[in-house]
Amino acid sequence: MTARVHLVLFDIDGTLLHSLGAGRRAMRRALEAVYGTAGPIDTYDMAGKTDRHIIEDLLQAAGVPQAEIDARFDAYTRAYERYLEEELQQRPPRALPGTHALIARLSRRHDVVIGLLTGNLVPGARLKLRYAGFDPRLFQVGAFGSDARD
Repeated sequence: MTARVHLVLFDIDGTLLHSLGAGRRAMRRALEAVYGTAGPIDTYDMAGKTDRHIIEDLLQAAGVPQAEIDARFDAYTRAYERYLEEELQQRPPRALPGTHALIARLSRRHDVVIGLLTGNLVPGARLKLRYAGFDPRLFQVGAFGSDARD
């Protein structure tokens, strides 16, 4: 008989932690540094979208061609990681109530694999988790906003 293993997936923002606007602030800074514009970021609803989707929407709204978005995306990712870390250092995210205890409890179970299902880019996900007091290594699998637009 094969042992049954459960996969438990978590989103990051609004599920495990609240980043207090650090992601939006870092995104604005990185977009402006790499592309020269952040598009309509102040009015854009980011909920339920991957970071890649958000970035493309904002830049396309500002008239940046897709080829340019793609060509500079790696530079954007590096800038975003740098700015996000600065933002998180200045104002650390808050883990939501009970999340540390839940992750600790699940991580001790042999019949559970903990993972992430998030729109965050990989470096941003790891930074947010770390600054909120989670060990990113506990999340053994993941699907990220870096993997695909949707």
